[in-house]
Amino acid sequence: MLAVLLALRYFQRLQISGTDALIYLIPHMFLAYSLMYYVIPKVVVRGKYIQAAVLMLVLFFATGAISACVSNYVLDDARRRAAAAELAHLAQDMEVD
Repeated sequence: MLAVLLALRYFQRLQISGTDALIYLIPHMFLAYSLMYYVIPKVVVRGKYIQAAVLMLVLFFATGAISACVSNYVLDDARRRAAAAELAHLAQDMEVD
C-alpha cells in the first residue's frame, strides 16, 4: 500500500492527505468542544482540578479510540479504493505504451 501511495503523483497524494486531514478533524472537534463546553466551564471553573484532569485523560483516550476507528474502518477502505483506481490507471497507461 505504501509503495502505491509513493508511486502516486504529488497532487494525487495531496488530495489523499487533504481528505485524511478533513476526516481526522471530526475526532479533534470532539475533543476540543468537549473540553471547551463541558470540562472547562463545569469542572475547572468550579475548582475541581483532579476531576478535570481525570476527565481530560478520559477524553484523550476516547479521542484516540475514535481516531483509531476512523483510521481502521474509514480511511483504510478509502485508501485501498484510491490505490486500486490508480493501479488500474497505471496498467492502462502501460498497455497503451
